[in-house]
Amino acid sequence: MGGVAGHAGLFSTADDLARFARMLIDGGHLDDVAVLTAQSVSTMTQAQSPLGEGRLRGLGWDVAQPPVSDADRRVPDGSYGHTGYTGTMIWIDPVSRVYVIVLTNRT
Repeated sequence: MGGVAGHAGLFSTADDLARFARMLIDGGHLDDVAVLTAQSVSTMTQAQSPLGEGRLRGLGWDVAQPPVSDADRRVPDGSYGHTGYTGTMIWIDPVSRVYVIVLTNRT
């Protein structure tokens, strides 16, 4: 996209992001409401980018280790997330049902 993308204006609260993470962990359901199908969550969080061409990405998610030096000791296989330019991050491990949300501003 040449460095320009339409996702830089999406903002939320930690509470809403926690609900979003729980919905993904529960296969697309939140409070007995089907927001997404389990198949949609599975497709979103599986590698969709070509192998060997940079970081593995699903549909909107990094599905490989996050860009930190010791990620191999911290992030379990099968986890996925997204980091933001301004210092935000959400990382989800569906196996342990743990998620991490970081909302900072490095700009």
